[in-house]
Amino acid sequence: MEAPAALPAPIAIDYTSALTQGAGIGRYTRELVRALAALDPASDYRLFAAATPSTDPPSLPGGNFTWRRAPFTDAWLARLWHRAR
Repeated sequence: MEAPAALPAPIAIDYTSALTQGAGIGRYTRELVRALAALDPASDYRLFAAATPSTDPPSLPGGNFTWRRAPFTDAWLARLWHRAR
């Protein structure tokens, strides 16, 4: 009996810097998402950002991208990241 194929895990990307910083890590994050959309139209990408940026949601680069504002501030997301490592 053959094992069932595993479903691919969704890929989450913190998009906060792309919304709050025009250059540096913000530009890197925006370009990374744009490149992933061009290279991988099949994976399930989930963009999220801290609750504090008051900017509008990004225009999604493909049908396999979804967007959600996290219920945490940028400072709390940083704390969670450092504790999860």
